[in-house]
Amino acid sequence: IYTLSLHDALPICYFFGTEALTNAAKHAPGAPVSVLITSDAALRISVMDEGPGGARMVPGRGLSGMAERLAAFGGKMSLSSPDGGPTRVSCTIPLLLERGQTGISA
Repeated sequence: IYTLSLHDALPICYFFGTEALTNAAKHAPGAPVSVLITSDAALRISVMDEGPGGARMVPGRGLSGMAERLAAFGGKMSLSSPDGGPTRVSCTIPLLLERGQTGISA
């Protein structure tokens, strides 16, 4: 499994999050949007909008490109977007943790 330090994973997560938020603003303007970030042995980001749904992974297009960029670093992306909404796009990036480290700490 390809793993990154938290320091190296943060820029990848930033760009995933901003792209997911941009997609929500473009395809579900005015709809409420939630962002959830969690971490343990992997960093996870989930962006959900309450728009109309119907998003699809199309080769060579936006969401597929996001998944390909994450895969280059060992990450995975999932999409749930039934017609009628909501749309949830999530990513998981495995982290390289030092012994005894539990993830992001204060």
